[in-house]
Formats: sequence, structure tokens, C-alpha cells
Amino acid sequence: MSTGTITGTAAAAPASGESTLSLTFTTMVANIGQRLYGSRSPTGDDLAECKRIVNEGYAYFVGWHDWSFLHPTATITLWPTIQGTFAVSGATDLTVKDVTDGTMAVTNATTVKDAANKPFGAWMVGLTIVSTAASYVISRYVSTSEVIVSTDASADDGETFTITNTPFMASMVGKTIKGTNGSYTIATYVSSAEITVTTTAAADDNEHFSIAADGNYTLPDDFGEPEGLFNYGPNTGYGPLCWTGADVIRAKRAGSSSGYHPMLCSLQAMELAVLIGQRWELLVWPTPATETTLYYQYLRNPAAFSADADYPVGGMRYSRAVMQCAYAALETEQGRTEGPEAARAERMLTKVLGTNARQQPRILGSNRDNSDQIRQPTDPMIWQGGLDMT
Repeated sequence: MSTGTITGTAAAAPASGESTLSLTFTTMVANIGQRLYGSRSPTGDDLAECKRIVNEGYAYFVGWHDWSFLHPTATITLWPTIQGTFAVSGATDLTVKDVTDGTMAVTNATTVKDAANKPFGAWMVGLTIVSTAASYVISRYVSTSEVIVSTDASADDGETFTITNTPFMASMVGKTIKGTNGSYTIATYVSSAEITVTTTAAADDNEHFSIAADGNYTLPDDFGEPEGLFNYGPNTGYGPLCWTGADVIRAKRAGSSSGYHPMLCSLQAMELAVLIGQRWELLVWPTPATETTLYYQYLRNPAAFSADADYPVGGMRYSRAVMQCAYAALETEQGRTEGPEAARAERMLTKVLGTNARQQPRILGSNRDNSDQIRQPTDPMIWQGGLDMT
């Protein structure tokens, strides 16, 4: 019996998690352009028309069935009042970051002072001072001009430093960030290190800011409706939040609004912003004293295709059905209602409906003795279970 080594060439990793057989927006637009204008590269108004038709087909596909992939599980972070330091790039810049700069004066090895700038805040405990020779974790706040660090910082005496924080969360959209010289509405969440505001905060560059927690937290852009309960994470020891009415939450807040961990929740439509659309927020009581992460499932309202590389929801197995729905939409635009393309679309949708059924659980468990039922609280204005949006 001989032995040896088998060698070969590894397959290249895909550029994304999506199958390369899945159709992108730009491919669908090209296909419609070929049928409508005889060109796979339409431009100008022709390109806009092809995109509109593809999105018409996509909308039909999304609404044709209650697809399982329109029900993702997500998390939302409930935050207490947040503090930080404005970092604004220019007079007209709408971007806000949380970056603190200064010059270190080190005494007693671990005492860092900056009397000129007074840049420090109590919320900085645990953050890292980055300087020329090394980095140092802030272990104790003394005053706006002095902090204590965990290791010897003598090597950076007289050097400049930077403290970068990442306090921002998606659920802050629509909230007010307040500085020394003004207040600004948070328009978009970019990352934990960056947001944009509706008007420039340049007047507060390098000033401290605060974002007050009111117990209302903005839900995702594509949020349609909740499914089931908002639950704490594993090993927290807390049960799910109880659903109640927004008026009950407001009544509870009149007595006391802050507490250890939220117990009640409700939904509320946010004020309509015409250029943004309808958004929803989660109301909780009491407002948490520390960051709290909740897990939940919701019905997603997908956005229309916009970027060339956009994929449809569902993945490869459904992208061809989306394409066929676009062909049916084109057929309708050309005045042929319920023509062959529409019939072909219905057949493809019926086929992927079976695929979708196989992607869902076949057994949901046993409840013969009702031992896993959620007990109803005694307050008649509060209940646990799914929220009826009808």
C-alpha cells in the first residue's frame, strides 16, 4: 500500500455571503432593458424606467406571501443617559463623533491632568487614553482636569493624547444631543462611533454633550410590527417584558421613570417625517440605569432596490421569482394584463412557496400539560404574549 500527499487548488471564497447565482439589481435592470429597449445598458430616463419596473415586480413578490425571511430576529440596546465630547470636522459638517484631545501633564506616575482644556468627564472611566509612547486605561475620574490611569504614564508627560469613545446606537435616531451652545436632532446612525445631525454642531466642537434617555427607543427603519415578546439575553435571570398600552407607560412614568431593569413595554408611532417616512419606537418602563440588550422578532418591510449590487430578500432561490415578477410588471405596463409572463410568475411563486415551507420548523414542540405557558400578571392593564396589531 503506497502513501502520499494529495494536493489541489482551494476554491476561491465568494465576495459575499450570497450565492453568485443570485440576481442583483443591476442584472435585473439589464434584463428589463433588453426586453423594453433592446439594450442591456439603458441610460437616463430609460434606466430610471427599468429600475421602476424591477421595483414594481419586487414589491409584488414581497407582498405575495408572508415569507419566513421577512421575520428576522434582532436586538435593541436600551441605554441610560449618554455623555461624551463633540468632535465636528467643519462649520457645515453634519457628522458628529466622540473624540477628546488634550495635552498630558503626568504627576505621581498615574495622575493625568489637563488644566488648560479640562476635557475629562466621569463617563470616561474605562476608556483608553492614546498618546505617543503608549495607551492608558482611565481607572478613576477626579475632575474635569484630572483622571487616574491604571499604569505608569510618565513616558507621555507633555505629549498630546486622544480619547475615542463609541457611545452611539441605532435606537438614538430622532433623539436630541445637547451641547453647551445648542441642541441637535440625531438624523442618522452611521456606526457606534459616528452619527449625523440635522443641523451642524460646529459651535459645540470639543464641548461635552449629553443624550438624555426618556425610555423611548427608535426601532429599525424596516420595522413593520413586533412578533411575540421582547426578551432579555441568556443567563440574565429576567423574564420577558409585559406588553401594555402607551398610556399605562406614561402613567407609570408620572410616578417614577428610572429603575434597575425594564418590566413593561409598548409601541408608539413616531411623528411622521415626510422625507424619511413612518418610524416606530419602543416604550419601556422603567428606563434602565445601565445598557440593556433585548432580543425580539419582527415583520420586516423591505426597502426598494437602490444600489446596483443589491440582492433581493430570501437569497438565490427566490431571485429568479423576483425577476419573473418584474417581467410580469413589464407585461402589465405594456397593457397585457394576466398575460403569459404573469402566469409564469405565479407558477414560480408557487414553486418557491414550497421551498419556503421547507425552511420553517416542522415541529414546534409539545404543550400537553401547559407547563410552558406564560402566566398572566395580576394587573388587568398589562399582559404577556403576542401583540395584536389589528
